Amino acid sequence: MPALDAERAAKGAIVLVPGLGLGGVELAVLASRLRRRGWPVSIFRHFPWRHSLGEKAAALSDHCRSQPHDVIHLVGHSMGGNIVLACLADRDTGRPGRVLLLGSPVRGSETARRVAGLPLGERLLGRCMNEARRTEFVLPADREVGGIAGRRNVGVGLAVGAGSPGDGVVRLDEAIVDTMVDTSVVDAAHTGMLFSSVVAHQVDGFLRHGRFATLHGDG
Repeated sequence: MPALDAERAAKGAIVLVPGLGLGGVELAVLASRLRRRGWPVSIFRHFPWRHSLGEKAAALSDHCRSQPHDVIHLVGHSMGGNIVLACLADRDTGRPGRVLLLGSPVRGSETARRVAGLPLGERLLGRCMNEARRTEFVLPADREVGGIAGRRNVGVGLAVGAGSPGDGVVRLDEAIVDTMVDTSVVDAAHTGMLFSSVVAHQVDGFLRHGRFATLHGDG
């Protein structure tokens, strides 16, 4: 895969993509920390329970194409990472850039499968997540893709007997893929990683250099 040189990568912007959460509000702390490190950051906001995976992927592509930067790095949290991969598979962003997935169920989600089996479970997950859990995602061959997974088992996954070992929602073996150029496991829970200074440090390092920083694996 073509690698971005460090100088060009550092001149890019970041688009943060939320998952099944608060539509982007939960990314505010991470966005602020990255801005303090000199990155232009935008948040792709979407209502988690509305619209299909394909519709969200198309909207993300439009959002990226509207940005005034030659390089766009994509950082997806949880289901947001699945939206990123769907976007790059079918529509792309029109710009080069690195991809970083934070606790994203790239290899499916046992937690989502078990929640879907509960009364009203599929409605709780929403249309996009229900589609994502049935989709086989492939990492784009023309992008450097990294992954961060949490190892603090606190989350809804524990209540339904899934999400462990992992971040309490997404298991390590669901979030980490062998073909990623680099991976990092941090001492954080699924949502907690968004408020971790270590994760912000790792995001910054990966987007600049295509590898994680020296705090590799520490929480």
